[in-house]
Formats: sequence, C-alpha cells, structure tokens
Amino acid sequence: VIQSYSLSNSTDSVLKLTAFILVGIRIMPSFTKILGCIQKIKIYNQSLKIFNFNILNKHKKKLIKLNYDKNIKNKFQSLVFEKVAFKYTDKEIFNDLSFKIKREDIFGISGHNGSGKTTILHLITGLLNPDKGKIFFNGKLNLRSNVNRLYNISYLSQKPILLSDTLINNITLNRSVDKKILEKILIDTGVDRIAKNLKNGLNSFVGEGGNRLSVGMIQKISFARALAVNTDIIILDEITNNLDKSTINKYYNLISKNKFKKTFIIVSHDKKLLKLCNKILYLK
Repeated sequence: VIQSYSLSNSTDSVLKLTAFILVGIRIMPSFTKILGCIQKIKIYNQSLKIFNFNILNKHKKKLIKLNYDKNIKNKFQSLVFEKVAFKYTDKEIFNDLSFKIKREDIFGISGHNGSGKTTILHLITGLLNPDKGKIFFNGKLNLRSNVNRLYNISYLSQKPILLSDTLINNITLNRSVDKKILEKILIDTGVDRIAKNLKNGLNSFVGEGGNRLSVGMIQKISFARALAVNTDIIILDEITNNLDKSTINKYYNLISKNKFKKTFIIVSHDKKLLKLCNKILYLK
C-alpha cells in the first residue's frame, strides 16, 4: 500500500511539473512582448516627457486650436539651424552647426554611426531642444512654430509602425484622400502590388504591427502613408536598408522627379540616393 501510494504521488508530481512547463512555454511569448514594451517605454520616456511638459501641459489651448487649423499644412518655406550645439551629458555631439533647408529641397545627411544624424532629426522635429544656438521654422522661433512642425512632417524610420487595421487605413489614417492621387501614390510606391496579392486587397488586415507582412512591404506602406497624409516635409531615415533593388530604383525616380512637390530630408549611406540631393550635410 505504501509503495502504491508513493508511485501515485510520484505520478501526480510529474503531471503537475509537466503542466507547469507547458503553461510556461505558452506564456513565454506574451512575457517577452511585455518585456519589449517595457523597454520601449523606457527608451521613449524622455521624448514623451519633453512633449508632455513643453507642449501639452503649458500650451493646451494653442494645441487644441492648432488641431483644427486647416491652414497649418502646405506653409513650409524654410528651416534654419543657426550655430546649434547639442550634447548628451558630457558627450558633445556637435557644436556651431548651421544649415538651411528651403521648400522642395532634397536635403541629405550623411556620416558615421554616432555622428549625430538621429539627433539632428530629433531637433528638426522638435523632440529635442538645442543647448545653444537657434532653430527657425518659417523664420519664427517660438513654441507655436515647434507645434506646427509636428503637423508638417512625416517621419519614415528604419522600423516603421503599422496599426492593427486594414491596409488602406494604415495609408490614409482614416483621412479623406483624393482617389486619383491615392491611386498614383499606390503605384509609385509599389503598394498596389501588395494589395493585389492580399485576399481582400486594400481592405485586408495587416495584423499587429504588420506581422502578416514582410519588412520591405511595411516600408512601402509607410512611404505611401507619408505621401498620402500630405505633409510638406518627409524625413527618410535609411529607408533603402530593407528594400529590393527594383523598389529602390522606383524610389530614386520618385524622389528625383519630386512629383508630389515635397521637401525631402534624407539620412543615408547610399551614395546613389545622396546624389539626388541638392544639398548634403556631412557629419564627422
């Protein structure tokens, strides 16, 4: 009887241990996602603080007014850096940096890793403030012009973010876009081919973060979105890294002809892409 009880008890322990292992395996992906989200929160926390305290809390009335101001867009004329300096703690990124970007310029930024390319983009978008010097947006130096920048810039990063929604909503962001212009954008960016290969076309769901699509497809959709939301300035941050040659050539053609009359700010190591720029800032 004692031996039988021991065997029964041992079997129960093995079953419980097996159950715990199986549960652990099932929840591990979710646990990994949670850790990833926590890490992202830590990374973007400083930018969120800057946006929250400098813009939302202190200038709520202005922000609300701007949110309904239809005349904000299509007004970009110039962006000027005047003797700008910036450093992280004790590390100086650059000092006495000056340049000017005009409407419909194709402005290139190139340099080795850690030279300050991303920092410049954050300064341009208003996520960071310079330690010294001035940044003028359309000739104005004030918070209102900084908020205007948020409405006037599309940022296409190396890792674009898609909504858990349909393909068309990820492009238009539920805004009304002229059908002819939208068709042109879809063809020029190659998104029309993506839609043709999906069961429900433009009404197909892309999954969480675009997990049903390849990295290259997500990049194309993000470029289409940047054109469809109709901002004056489009920032392209190393966009050719995950694209095939045919798509890259299509983008070269699109940018060089500048059919949509945009101001492009391009961060890249791609020499062919930089040749399209009428101005290039080389960082050392």
